[in-house]
Amino acid sequence: MFSVVTALVAYKAATRTYSDTSKDSDKNVYVTAVTNERAKWRDDFRKSVARFSRLSIEPVTNFPELLETKANIVLRLNPKAKDPKLSKKHKFDLQIMNSVNAAFDALSTGQTKDAAMHVANLEVAAQELLKQEWEKSKAEALSGRSRTPPAG
Repeated sequence: MFSVVTALVAYKAATRTYSDTSKDSDKNVYVTAVTNERAKWRDDFRKSVARFSRLSIEPVTNFPELLETKANIVLRLNPKAKDPKLSKKHKFDLQIMNSVNAAFDALSTGQTKDAAMHVANLEVAAQELLKQEWEKSKAEALSGRSRTPPAG
């Protein structure tokens, strides 16, 4: 009888340890995936902003390429930034959207000085957003938790 009880206790302990280990492993895989995805997002975003800046100062504006690059920037931003209730939380996203659209509009109408000012504003807001995202990634890596809940 004693051996049966001992076996049951050992079995319960083993399954609990396996379950805890499995949960920790799943969490680590998730945090790693999110952190890697954030790194890729930052890199792609940085390249798109640099490309938009370069295209905006070329002597002859390539509007199809500029429009594609603008779309690449805007599509990486949080659309909730346009919501007045959330615009403070996503202020850099909103500043970037406004700057990239204003720069494109200014270039479309030949106002290169205005475009240059909007591109400068875009670059400053992009730096702030990149810094914010970097800080999120560092915090997630240190804590082992993602701020973004898993889908599903």
